[in-house]
This record gives sequence, C-alpha cells and structure tokens, in this order.
Amino acid sequence: MKKRSTLVLMPALVSFLLSVTGSNAGVIHTIKMDRDFFSPAYLEAQVGDTVRFVNVRGTHNTVSISGMIPAGVSPWRSRLKATYDLTLTKEGVYGYKCLPHFGKGMVGLIAVGKQYNNLPQAKSTKLPAKAAAVFQKLFRRVPQN
Repeated sequence: MKKRSTLVLMPALVSFLLSVTGSNAGVIHTIKMDRDFFSPAYLEAQVGDTVRFVNVRGTHNTVSISGMIPAGVSPWRSRLKATYDLTLTKEGVYGYKCLPHFGKGMVGLIAVGKQYNNLPQAKSTKLPAKAAAVFQKLFRRVPQN
C-alpha cells in the first residue's frame, strides 16, 4: 500500500514544485572566451537565465565593469581559465570584460529583459579606446525601449 500512495502523491508533488518554482527554469546561454574575444560578444536574455562563460583557449576570465551593470546586481569576477555561471537577476545591460585583454577590446554586453534603465550610464562609462570602440557597436544592437 505504501508504494501505491507514493505513486499517487508523486504527480501532485511535481505539480506543486513547478507551481512554486515556475515551469520556466531559465535558459543557459554559453559565451566562449577564445583568443582575444567573447563569442558571442552580444547576447539577449531574460531574467532568470544563466550565462555560462567557458574558456576555450588562452588565459581569460569574465569581470563585470563598474557602471555597466544594473543597480542592485553584485559585481562578479571569475577565476582565470575557469568556467563561470552568471545568473541574470535584473533587467538592464550587463557590460563585462576579460581582465588580461581589456585593453585589446575583449569585452561583451548582455541585454536582459526589455527595460534597459542603466543603458545611459553604461554608455557614459570611461573605457580604454579599443574597448570603447567595441562597446559602441554592441550598444547599437540593444533594442530600443
């Protein structure tokens, strides 16, 4: 009798857990760190999605850029050569860099959701010349509010 009651309760438990956690657990996006670039360098995602940064070759990391992440989002800094998962918790743009190759323009941008309230601040952030040139192109890809 115990086995049968467990089998009857299992679908109810699964249904309850999905209602509490939401049926959309979020998408995992992969950004590769290779040579002196991120691929893709621009990504559109939703709140709750995870971005997995994967080191393909070379010595790279991902580091948030001060002034280029939404208010209330904790800055991040991964270890060199390590895979790093970043869960996107707020709408806005997330600017990031590879610390060893920042001066060479190894940067990227994630646009999350539909409201990019921190975009003006991100655009006004002071950056090295090559990084600024890459960001100019990336900012043009952000959908208009």
